[in-house]
Amino acid sequence: MSSLLRNLFSKHPEVVSTVKSTARDTYIALCLTGQLLTLAYLFDRYLFRLVGVKGPSMLPTIGERNNLLLLDCFTYAFLRSPQKNDIVVAENPFKPGHTLVKRVLYVEGEMAEVMDQRSQAYVSVVVPKGHVWIEGDNKSNSRDSRDFGPISVNLVDGVVRARVWPWELRQRLD
Repeated sequence: MSSLLRNLFSKHPEVVSTVKSTARDTYIALCLTGQLLTLAYLFDRYLFRLVGVKGPSMLPTIGERNNLLLLDCFTYAFLRSPQKNDIVVAENPFKPGHTLVKRVLYVEGEMAEVMDQRSQAYVSVVVPKGHVWIEGDNKSNSRDSRDFGPISVNLVDGVVRARVWPWELRQRLD
């Protein structure tokens, strides 16, 4: 087999040149694709991301369906922790892989005064270190810290900076 290839390549040097050129071009294309995918991942994870949102929990601030939000991941990753009144996107503590869009109402060390749904009495909860208390703006239709307690800041993906879709309702949200 090797002698057959040696004969073929020695009689047709243009085939060798074409194979080498194709192999080099394929290698370069794969390297560039890998670099672009890495850059896209880093941009999405640590800078900015577009997040689709639906549901009534943040009415009237964010509409019920077909919203596209600009999420700033850089601020919480490198500059500061969530602050009061930030609108954040966080991992749902009871549904891994699902996210929540809520407003930060209390930060670590503060006391949250909330209505206990079972006893219909107000209770006080101190937000532990490294946690935040999040609630939807539409209190009557939101599953939030009133249901599952304070969440770790490690579950917070970023702060919402703007609604970019629907186009006619675009606005800054910070």
